[in-house]
Amino acid sequence: MRAAHFMRKLPHGIHRPALGAEPDGHVTFEWHVTPERTLSVSVIPEGELHYSALISLCRRAGTEPFLGQCPDVIIELVQRVLQK
Repeated sequence: MRAAHFMRKLPHGIHRPALGAEPDGHVTFEWHVTPERTLSVSVIPEGELHYSALISLCRRAGTEPFLGQCPDVIIELVQRVLQK
């Protein structure tokens, strides 16, 4: 349910991610352009979003609460990964 809610809260116009399932049951959203431009967001049933991004030589990872809106940091990372 949280994963579906997260998907609906992504801003309009953002390229939709590939979906995956982790062994622990978490749902993963992935934006993968190249090996050097990728973002993975795992939706945790308890209401957290765990993310990991690689954009050129910059690595970013962290955890954000999912409070009904997509956190700004994740929107920013999606936009950076998808930049041409």
